[in-house]
Amino acid sequence: MSHGSLSPAQKLSAPSPVISSKCYAGMQSETALALTAPYHMEELEALEGYLSQGEFEHFIAIGCGNLRYMDVALRFCKTYTAIEPNLQMQVSPEKHEYLKRHRHINILGKGLEAVTQDELPAGRKLFFFLFNVFPYINGALAAQKKLAGVGDSIIISSWNNSSFEARRLQKIYYDYLNSTYPGTLDRMESTGYIDEVEKKSAVFCSSTERLLGKTTDILALRV
Repeated sequence: MSHGSLSPAQKLSAPSPVISSKCYAGMQSETALALTAPYHMEELEALEGYLSQGEFEHFIAIGCGNLRYMDVALRFCKTYTAIEPNLQMQVSPEKHEYLKRHRHINILGKGLEAVTQDELPAGRKLFFFLFNVFPYINGALAAQKKLAGVGDSIIISSWNNSSFEARRLQKIYYDYLNSTYPGTLDRMESTGYIDEVEKKSAVFCSSTERLLGKTTDILALRV
């Protein structure tokens, strides 16, 4: 079901669209990742900028696919925690060996709403919602409010729907997914949800920052 007729505020409280396991696998495919490479390059650049400030001990990746940005995060942080209910460990033998050697990698194969504070490491954390995953998580803002503590930061990566390049890239990407896995993915084209998240987060966050790229709209929240 499309949420296109709802307001941004209603979309935040509406049930999130369901992504089938086949569609999820398609999102991790070589074709899908190639189509969205410009978005991921901007997302990575922004992420490295925040991590390089050296403020955070722990990186919490939400919706990380096959452990996206693990190597990047561990250059700056002590631990990497993956929160991904559909995690598929289709990684190279070399990466399997890496995971065996390093015990500071924490895999939580569940939804964000099911995660508890005692499952996360103690210390300053950077929570990162990758690649527009936020609107696909039921109660994401409420869950994040429960998990984040003073000194933590939350970064929400989303499409910059005021950009022609972002709209063009979305069309190519979603047309590919929906033609390959029909009816399994809501395009979530609304331009307003990230503004609503910023407004609602003021209740428990001390500051906010927006970073606009050609394809990305990244919201950074300081708790």
